Amino acid sequence: MSKIKILLVSVVACVFATFVGLVYAACNSETAGEYTLDVEIDNLPEYVCADEGTATWSVNVIGPPLGSTGTVAITGDAWGEAVFNGSGIVNVEVTYTSEVSDEPEDMQAQIKVSVPDDAYVNPDDPADDKCEVMDEHLFTIVKVDLGMGPYLGIYKIDSTTIPVDSETATATVTPDISASYSWSLNSLNTVFDPAPPTGNTATIKETGTPSANYQDQKVTVQITPSGCMAEADFTVVRVDVEMKDPQGNWLSEADEETGGGYVLLNDDDDNTNGSSDLTESSITGEDDLIEVKITLFPADLPSAETVTITSGNVLYRNSDKSTPFPDGTYPVSSFPLTLWVEGKSASSDPRDKEIRAVFNPRPNACDQVKYTVVGVDFSIDRVCAQAVHSASHDVTVTLTPTTPGVPVHMSLVPSPGGAATFSPSGSSTIDITTTTTLSVLGTTVSSAVDDMIMRARINPSDDKDDQFTVVELVDSTFLNTECDDAPSDPPWI
Repeated sequence: MSKIKILLVSVVACVFATFVGLVYAACNSETAGEYTLDVEIDNLPEYVCADEGTATWSVNVIGPPLGSTGTVAITGDAWGEAVFNGSGIVNVEVTYTSEVSDEPEDMQAQIKVSVPDDAYVNPDDPADDKCEVMDEHLFTIVKVDLGMGPYLGIYKIDSTTIPVDSETATATVTPDISASYSWSLNSLNTVFDPAPPTGNTATIKETGTPSANYQDQKVTVQITPSGCMAEADFTVVRVDVEMKDPQGNWLSEADEETGGGYVLLNDDDDNTNGSSDLTESSITGEDDLIEVKITLFPADLPSAETVTITSGNVLYRNSDKSTPFPDGTYPVSSFPLTLWVEGKSASSDPRDKEIRAVFNPRPNACDQVKYTVVGVDFSIDRVCAQAVHSASHDVTVTLTPTTPGVPVHMSLVPSPGGAATFSPSGSSTIDITTTTTLSVLGTTVSSAVDDMIMRARINPSDDKDDQFTVVELVDSTFLNTECDDAPSDPPWI
């Protein structure tokens, strides 16, 4: 056995003591006032938890004459010492250090009491005027470790079947001794499942609410009969990806998956330079990108943690496409993020595109928003004024996908001199939900060429425009023809 080898290790250690109460020697005086010197240790705890600072061990010194002095020392590294004066209880302050037992009762403590030369004379050897006695105690130093991952993640990708994230906390006792376990949670965001745990493991699951602060959740295990405890802090993480809906509001969590967002294919020419906006950047007047926001909870996660964002490289930091935001892995210090998504290619099916964010230390903490890129294609050059003839002009509006799942708002924007309506409703606006042929009737002749606009819109700010003219014919040769069948350059008024 080793003598008090207590070296610091790990999280929480417990000292299990079995006391053997052996008296190594007794000093019996043969002088007047005969006495017997002995030493006993009383009231020591059965278990002592290391790293809790100091505690007091009571040592009962029996027999020395009043007025004699001596010392009580716990042998070993940094355990403690006290001075006594006569018989009685001597309190020794013990500083707990550490080393874990390899097996039960493989540690030994010794208590030594020394009586000085004025209190004792050895009758067999008058020169030997010192008396020392010892008691020894065997004990076990027990280490309790509590292992658990640092994060739970809230899974927000599927709004109908949401898997609940869980983590198992495991208490390990070294050496292997018989013990029972009592578990507790200091958390408003997690629960035990099943509850209460009964063995050395406890499964903890999140309840859909993220932590308010980093490591604000705590699980604790207490070992019986020692009362020693171990604990672990952890964090419940949520990633939130949001997108504006066609009304300009943020999509609800359920709509992010079932309805999704809508983005107009950005194939118009907002800066009127003759080139498609798809091929340009830093576009003056760009109005087809839709706002996206990505947020992490809690906000004080360690800066070294990362989030991976995937979108198909359709994101920008600005609504004018001036600063691309490429797919990749970003530190949590980058968040929250406000980004803008461009419709780069029309969807084949509704909700076939997505923007996803994943918290890498706990991939179950993830969210995505699905959306549809709606292509709108139509062409209109001129329509006849009603004064020429009553025939309307047919315009086929092709949607991709054919039925995108959102109304496309079509409008005829009047100029100061011209006006037109959809026939037969007589209204200048109409909503379509699939590829449709619309009839356009000029009601007032344009005051200038291309001063009228036929506009398609999904969201409040985006638009796809084509300019046209409401005309009447001067040359009676073409009076009864469709206006778009007339020569390219007749004398228009």
